[in-house]
Amino acid sequence: MSVLDVSRFPIVRFSTMPGDVAATETWISELEQLLQRDEPFALVYPPLPQPMPEPSPDQAAARKTFVLWFKRNREPFRALCKALVMTAEKEEELPLYEGMLPALNAMYQVPVELACGDDAADQHALSHLAS
Repeated sequence: MSVLDVSRFPIVRFSTMPGDVAATETWISELEQLLQRDEPFALVYPPLPQPMPEPSPDQAAARKTFVLWFKRNREPFRALCKALVMTAEKEEELPLYEGMLPALNAMYQVPVELACGDDAADQHALSHLAS
């Protein structure tokens, strides 16, 4: 099962959020293929479950797998990823996401935006790709 939807490249959407080590390994493989394209892109996250559940041990292992990969691949990622866009389903959910921004900015070191709905997320992504 694919984790990333590249059908609208350079806008890249998560078709599903990886929740275990196997899905995270698929995500990493797809990110590596994306980086090999050597073309700018914007990564759009789907709405996250609210409230955010505590991670299971498998989710924690998956997160560690990704973080270790990302530490080795931060520079190529930053060179090509022009923005991360977090998508909320409703405007009243946006404040729940705002607390995540500092950690995401620190980790990814690319612009991180919040958007309400897919159309707004696409607009944010395209504006960063155009600059």
